[in-house]
Amino acid sequence: MRPYSMTVFDRIYWAMIVIGLVGGAVNWQAAMTTMTTNPGLGMLGNGAVMGILIGSVLLGLVINVLLWYFISRRVSNTARWIWVVLAAIGLPGSLRIIFAGNTQITLPGAGRAIVAINIVLQIAAAVMLFRAESRAWFARGGAAVDIDAFN
Repeated sequence: MRPYSMTVFDRIYWAMIVIGLVGGAVNWQAAMTTMTTNPGLGMLGNGAVMGILIGSVLLGLVINVLLWYFISRRVSNTARWIWVVLAAIGLPGSLRIIFAGNTQITLPGAGRAIVAINIVLQIAAAVMLFRAESRAWFARGGAAVDIDAFN
């Protein structure tokens, strides 16, 4: 049987993806401004910059969905660790955006709030991946876990 913590992980992860997409919409103008004022990208023009930004959002979405699939449906311990490492690598930049302001991009208050919510969701999702029943489930490759053993 699939552990409850993995069901909670799924819900948190999908909430994280949806909120990330909302954040992308809220922060779209700030991202466009940052990219078009960048000397290397600005010379490409607004259309190309918009294409790069749309491509980045789509690529991020595909990567997140694939990681979820391999973690939650294929019970891949490797994918679990890849996601945790990527989340940890992104954490300092996200914290810098919220608290110190990033020299490259300035987000409106709502954009910062969305980044903060996503940080909390990432931490909660990671906790669900490392609860005892989830660890046992990954160790067994998704085979049934006796949930009563953890109560």
